[in-house]
Order: sequence, then structure tokens, then C-alpha cells
Amino acid sequence: MPTIIKSRTKLIEKGIKALSDSLGADNAMRFVVAIERTDGNSVSQFHNLLKGKSIEAIHKEILAAKAKKLI
Repeated sequence: MPTIIKSRTKLIEKGIKALSDSLGADNAMRFVVAIERTDGNSVSQFHNLLKGKSIEAIHKEILAAKAKKLI
């Protein structure tokens, strides 16, 4: 299990790197912009979307979407 990152700056840095590594720089930026433009509470939306899923399950979903060129 990953360790908890306590520094907000470090968390953002690692998050952006993970997005960029997974999605590529262009898609990572598009993702961040899309999050900023949504109405409502994106934290709650992500919590509900990912609720009960392991990191491994989320990773498999991302790889499957990439294989289908959805992302």
C-alpha cells in the first residue's frame, strides 16, 4: 500500500507526474482543465466513482481504456 503524502505540494507534483506518465502530457493537461471546469464537488465525484476499487482495479481500467484508444 502506498504511503500517505503529507505535503500538499509533493502530492500535487506526484499526482501530475502520475497523470502525465499514464495519459501523456497533453491528455493530463486536458484532464486537469476538465476537472476545473466541472460543476459541483469534484472530490465527492471522484470518491463516488472510485469507491471500493483497488489501485490495481483502477489501473486495469485505465490500461483497458488506453488499449481501446478511449484515452
